[in-house]
Amino acid sequence: MTPGGPNGIVGFHPEVAMHRIERAVVYVALTVALLAAFGRTRPVGADGAADGTFGIVTARAVRIVGADGTVLATIGGNVSGGMLEWSTKDGKPAGVLATSANGGFAAFRNVDAKETVFVGTATDAKIGVLSVSEAAGARRAVLVGSNAGAANFYNADGKMVAYVGAASDTKAGTVQVNRADGTRGAALAA
Repeated sequence: MTPGGPNGIVGFHPEVAMHRIERAVVYVALTVALLAAFGRTRPVGADGAADGTFGIVTARAVRIVGADGTVLATIGGNVSGGMLEWSTKDGKPAGVLATSANGGFAAFRNVDAKETVFVGTATDAKIGVLSVSEAAGARRAVLVGSNAGAANFYNADGKMVAYVGAASDTKAGTVQVNRADGTRGAALAA
């Protein structure tokens, strides 16, 4: 045996050199594979393809914006479940379809963002409600799907001026007409 190792080279150990070469080859191969993988994909963004087909998309929310960046619609969730909100081209709220603690609802707004129609389950009871409002948002008529069933009509001051429905005690038909201040004026019951 010659001094310095089996090949006569001082500090040369073939098993150590081979491990270094193997590591270098593996690192280079991994780098090439990663660059190739990243080179085949491109980030998703507004500059992506105009159309695409997807199997399932999972997200917390999807926001749809106009060309100027104005949010036109949002699909997402709230504390009770799912929600869809949409806006005018100016970004003003125009409507919502969502879940609530007692069920679900839909609400529609005019161009001034005032709620003009609400249909859904009441927030304080598990009954159906349909509310129609004037342009300024003041409620004018309400249909209530309680045990008795009722339709209420309101004046410009927000006072109930008429009621058509079933009496809660006799369950018979009732028509009530109120004064402008909301106090009972006349009632007709079967």
